[in-house]
Amino acid sequence: MSEDFGRIPSSDLIAVATIIVGFGVTVIMFRVQRELWVRDKHPDWPNWLAWADWLILVSVALAVFFVVTPLLAFPIVTKWREALAAGSSVSAILLQVGYIPAILAHYRIEVGTQRTGAREKGRARRKVFLHAVLRTRLPRVRFCLLPTPDVVAKAH
Repeated sequence: MSEDFGRIPSSDLIAVATIIVGFGVTVIMFRVQRELWVRDKHPDWPNWLAWADWLILVSVALAVFFVVTPLLAFPIVTKWREALAAGSSVSAILLQVGYIPAILAHYRIEVGTQRTGAREKGRARRKVFLHAVLRTRLPRVRFCLLPTPDVVAKAH
């Protein structure tokens, strides 16, 4: 069996990261545009980024700083860098998937419809959801850095 079996080429990881960044930038631009519209139409209403938006911002940061930068900035791509990039890509994708229920809860569309009254910045449930998603996704990066059984066998 080839040593490269199951490895994702660096070019594919960079392509995935650029899709993540492109989607993230689009979402954030939409959210900023909406907040600016709210500011114009309702100057007395508060403006803020929803907790869900932080999922997108973190996913973009993961894609840029842990996928694209390590793979393009250094001339030699090691297995460790590829593992970091793969784990970061998966984490970024899952953070963006977590954005869907988080933003639905923010706008009270299907999720969170039982709440009434004005939305508040930084509601406790949203913070808990954000922290739960971050805590379950970021360890995946560490998991991808663990040695495979064949590497451990060769070391002994």
